[in-house]
Amino acid sequence: MPRLRRILRDGVPQPFELELDFIVAGLQHLRDRHDRHDPPDRPGHRSGGR
Repeated sequence: MPRLRRILRDGVPQPFELELDFIVAGLQHLRDRHDRHDPPDRPGHRSGGR
């Protein structure tokens, strides 16, 4: 919720910045969810940089 707190504190940013923040937050959420459900020691797991 840090982005929502920032919006409440600072006001609504420019539309592009707000949309970009939501896209980044969504991608971070998907990455974190993937990491929780696909441990590195699982066969077939692709490791490496992101």
